[in-house]
Amino acid sequence: MSTLEIVRGFKKAFPEAYVMLLTHGEIKEGEYEEIMDAGVDDFFMKPFPVRKILVHLRKGLKQRQDLLQKRRLADELKRISPFIKNPG
Repeated sequence: MSTLEIVRGFKKAFPEAYVMLLTHGEIKEGEYEEIMDAGVDDFFMKPFPVRKILVHLRKGLKQRQDLLQKRRLADELKRISPFIKNPG
């Protein structure tokens, strides 16, 4: 199984997960889009500053938190929508 197949399966099972991919080599033309389309949220090529990982991880965790909050609100709206009168 390739790395991208694993990422696709993981994101299908856990769509709210934040996925960072680290690589040590160059990527070929068009591979970047394929990587991001597979569900990778952030992509880093070695070498990179450790601080960069921390900044992106904070961003990713905030993104995940926002997604989960949005999902909770949507679920709550579905739950209460039958009780809301339609103004028309």
